Amino acid sequence: MNMEVIKLLISTLTPLTVVFIGYFLNKTLAQRGKERRDSEKLIEKRLEIYSEIALPLNHIYCYVQDVGDYKILDPEGVLNNKRTTDRLFHMYRPIWSRKTIYAYKNFSSASFSIFNGSGTEAKIRTISKEKKAAAVLGNGEWLEEWAERITEERDPNYHKEFVKLMNAFSADLGYQYTKSKQSSKK
Repeated sequence: MNMEVIKLLISTLTPLTVVFIGYFLNKTLAQRGKERRDSEKLIEKRLEIYSEIALPLNHIYCYVQDVGDYKILDPEGVLNNKRTTDRLFHMYRPIWSRKTIYAYKNFSSASFSIFNGSGTEAKIRTISKEKKAAAVLGNGEWLEEWAERITEERDPNYHKEFVKLMNAFSADLGYQYTKSKQSSKK
């Protein structure tokens, strides 16, 4: 009789255990699926915002660093690019990682001097002599008032700050990146 009770208990507990395990397994899989979909939505939104700020950020970088199409850019356009990227980046600040927020702040500080007195606009951290010569060589014009938009100094770590920002964006967008041999040399 004792053996029959044990058999009955085992035959009852086996289906209950399977149902119990199945319920929790299904719940866990559903939760992971929801987390994956939420993560994909976040990455899609980040990519949407990044696609809007990528070109203005590149123009800022090129102008300060004297690379790419910097000869066709001017201080007013670069400052407008700053306004555009600041507005979009900070409007969507909650979707970026802390690392990206920190890297954006550092890149912005390396690009611009922003606290120049009450009611005074930001200034670009670069050299006006170089920009004036580039404008003339690029068959453009240089307006003398543009010199007031430039600090006449450049952050020596400017390129490194840009690379850190791009790497932070890459990580937030789910892309794997590796340090190049050149950037890993110190």
